[in-house]
Amino acid sequence: MMPEPADIDRVLDQIEEALICGDLIRALANIDHFDPSVRLHNERLRELVHRVRVAQEDEDRTHIMLDQAIHLLENDDPDQALLLFQTIVDAFPDNREARAGIQEARRHLEHRHLVNILIQHVRESREAGDLNATREYCREWLQLEPGDETAVDILGSVEKSLTREREVRVLLHRGEELITRELYEEAIDVLDKIPDMDPGNTGALELIQVAMNHIQQTRNDSAVRSAVEEASRWIDRGHFRMAMDKLESIEASNSNGELRTDIAMLRRKAREGLLDRETEADLTEKLHVAVSRKNFHEARTWLGMIAEINPLSTIYDVLKRELSPDEYEDLTG
Repeated sequence: MMPEPADIDRVLDQIEEALICGDLIRALANIDHFDPSVRLHNERLRELVHRVRVAQEDEDRTHIMLDQAIHLLENDDPDQALLLFQTIVDAFPDNREARAGIQEARRHLEHRHLVNILIQHVRESREAGDLNATREYCREWLQLEPGDETAVDILGSVEKSLTREREVRVLLHRGEELITRELYEEAIDVLDKIPDMDPGNTGALELIQVAMNHIQQTRNDSAVRSAVEEASRWIDRGHFRMAMDKLESIEASNSNGELRTDIAMLRRKAREGLLDRETEADLTEKLHVAVSRKNFHEARTWLGMIAEINPLSTIYDVLKRELSPDEYEDLTG
């Protein structure tokens, strides 16, 4: 039995209303109420059937695009996912899944932007040698990307470098302290550990050089001090020429002030001793002339001057051998 025209129109209105609302299931259910003959001869029904099929195809394509967009989002491609979600919303503004996808894609993009900023900060701070800043940026990076292998590797490397830096600072401080205490060999032993830990550390090499210079200076001062002591002994024994030769052989330009003062004093003594020896020789000659003339009064004058210059002079032994006891007594008494 064919339905009445009024009933047909009412059902067709319901199909159109369902299409407008996007309710394809209801639209299809109403279409199924019609016999094939009605579908064949009713132009409006044929048009509505076509529209439903088109809507079904659009809905199928939309589901495919949604699946693709979600897959892209899950595989860290929010840019392409956002384009697909936006395409769906442009065609179907009321599609809630696509609108939610747009928001999620934007959150992913913002997240990636923040991560990229941190990665840039990590790179720049490492290049600048600010490892403390690098460590903090890596920690922030891991808060956004927990377990990120690159961030974990960089953080581990930075932590090792910072630990090594602390150890190097301790060794440098210890080396400086030992140098201050004049324990130069011990200082070098401590500072020698640094180049293996930090090959580019010039401070350690400079301190090692300072310690080695002090060691060489100590050795030089020891050699100079030994030579000074030897010269002093020569002077004490009256060997002024030997003392002067020893003092002239000393290279004391790099010695400490005390040693240079001692050397200057000994040179003065040696020069004075040599001068006295020359004077003593002249006086001795005059003494012998006076003695040969039996001028003991004049001879006593020359002998007194010799004794004043050199209390240890051997002239007395010479006179004792050359003069008679009475003459010697007259001269020295």
